[in-house]
Amino acid sequence: MSFFDADQLQAYLRLSNDDSWDDVTIIAASARQAVEDRCGAVDIRDVSELMTSAVLTYGPVLELLSVSRDGAALSEADYRVGRGDVLAALSGSSVAGLTVTYRVGRNPVPEWAGMAARIIARHLWRTQRPSRAGSDEQTSGFAIPNAAASLMAPHATFGIA
Repeated sequence: MSFFDADQLQAYLRLSNDDSWDDVTIIAASARQAVEDRCGAVDIRDVSELMTSAVLTYGPVLELLSVSRDGAALSEADYRVGRGDVLAALSGSSVAGLTVTYRVGRNPVPEWAGMAARIIARHLWRTQRPSRAGSDEQTSGFAIPNAAASLMAPHATFGIA
């Protein structure tokens, strides 16, 4: 189950069934992706990759599932994932060329991730709709509102401007 989906967005924004379901689905997915792009995986999923360096592409890593070289299985007990999602061989040998399957995400889903996704989705929804007459609501051209950026900042895998 996704940490933020179209059903949750529809309920959060109190949308009727007359609103475009395609838009709701796309905006929910975009908001979820914006959080994961900045802070790493939230939804738990398995990833497989061919290692070209010691740093795993996705994180946070929950567990190492399998390791192989040229199709031959190796013992995952001979490897560990350290700080910064860096894969290391306990023998000290290179990890380049290994195919590694690992589980990423967060369990439980942190509240900040869901709230940041809701804020981003609400902003995206509102910027796609014509302004209401007499509304004092201000929208900007930024896809990530400051409130969401502030929630994600302590968890970001890179800086948020």
